[in-house]
Amino acid sequence: MNECTALPKKELLIQIQIPFCTGHCHYCERKNLGNSRTLFRQYLKALKAEITDTAPEISDYDVTSIHICGDNTITMMGTDILDEFLLFLKRTIPTADHTQWVIDMLPYEMSAASLTVLRNAHISILHLNTGTCQMKEFNLLKRPYYYAAFDGALSLISMYQQHNISIGLFAGLPGQTEDSLVRSLQYALKAQPVQLSLQACSPDAEAKFSSSVDCLMAQSGLQRYGTGWNYALPGQERIEYTQDSDNMDCIGFGAGAATRLDGNSYHNTENLSLYLAYSTDPQMIACDLKSSDMK
Repeated sequence: MNECTALPKKELLIQIQIPFCTGHCHYCERKNLGNSRTLFRQYLKALKAEITDTAPEISDYDVTSIHICGDNTITMMGTDILDEFLLFLKRTIPTADHTQWVIDMLPYEMSAASLTVLRNAHISILHLNTGTCQMKEFNLLKRPYYYAAFDGALSLISMYQQHNISIGLFAGLPGQTEDSLVRSLQYALKAQPVQLSLQACSPDAEAKFSSSVDCLMAQSGLQRYGTGWNYALPGQERIEYTQDSDNMDCIGFGAGAATRLDGNSYHNTENLSLYLAYSTDPQMIACDLKSSDMK
């Protein structure tokens, strides 16, 4: 089969779980492995081994998105290890110029040093998991940083002319009103994000607040897309949130990471000891394997 008749490669999403946080925030469903430096170094070694061992199986795919998930990752790594880890990923995982790279970060992790590393690595999207921009709601969420950290992030975003910011907020928090959510959104929009997503924390949150949120986002040029509560500038949508992503294969690396591949779906164990010992053995770390006939 020549190049003219070659079939297009199947698209693949990749998520890399690094769940080491300074604390466990309310409404966070992620497994938190704490903030032990010793455990983190062991985890990173096992994570690299899993990625390296799986990389040959990825070569037949078109990797469209790589998402490094986990607040506090940049703090745990420091800029030197972060730089080395990003280089490792780019050397190991077969990617293309159009691959969308996303990294989660907290406002206090934004610094001149971290922005330089992320810019040199050509990270597409810096996702700030802010949660809220209202002081009382910060206290409710027990966020592991101060409200002023977002002010500092805003200054750096402006100084370094970052045009790749994504903001994550909660909607439907106890006591949250339409007015307080709108104020939080208005403050977040000062970062001039290319993407903004909301997580509903109550069953009626989306029905209750969607109209106001849609209106405010439209005024800022952000359009709703995909199956979730997500907004983006046209052409800046997060690939993993688009409608088509439901039909894409996805590989998850790390403890608790989920994989959907060739009709099979499973997630890695959340047992840290088991993951550290067998990260290169999918049969040992896989949980809840489910198969379906491919149509």
